[in-house]
Amino acid sequence: NAALSGTGKTTADLFNELNDIAWDSKYWDKKKKKVLNKLARANNCFADYAQKANIDEGKGSIHNFKDLPLLSIIRKTLYEMFGHKVKLFIAEGNRYEDGGEKKHGIGWHGDAERRIVACIRLMADEGETMPMHFQYFWQWKQIGKRLIMPLDAGDLYVMSEEAVGTEWLKKSLEIIPRHSTGAKKYTKDKVPKSRKKKK
Repeated sequence: NAALSGTGKTTADLFNELNDIAWDSKYWDKKKKKVLNKLARANNCFADYAQKANIDEGKGSIHNFKDLPLLSIIRKTLYEMFGHKVKLFIAEGNRYEDGGEKKHGIGWHGDAERRIVACIRLMADEGETMPMHFQYFWQWKQIGKRLIMPLDAGDLYVMSEEAVGTEWLKKSLEIIPRHSTGAKKYTKDKVPKSRKKKK
């Protein structure tokens, strides 16, 4: 809400602004060469241009920042706070329909496609939302103590370049952080495939 002070608006208004736009619930699977449903979350992107989704061609929805005045204020505030490193030309949105209670979330991963991560957590009502889970991995196994970061509606969090875990798919011999959020099936301890018990 601090970023929107002086506008007469709150993060609830920002939630409504984003709730009214298109969110992609399908995607083009390159391997299967067909359109499939997104089961864990819906997505879209934001940029200084717009693109209508054409899932059959592998193109998702892109919404223009200029059409989203409250989100544009958040982007401007991030730049004023952190400088050129967070001068966002394109951003991604993830929508978890059930708030991570049962079906929706994202499992342990690093963000291989980016090193800049600044996120705002939104929901329809005020209060606690899905926490972020952070964990170090070595050779695909969890090591050390898990960090669970509680988040309330409207909270902003920024990851360091290390916390993002960009190299998580490439460097199995190094200690790399990953993160997850949502339903328990996404945040539970990850058992290496070679050690899973056979039924």
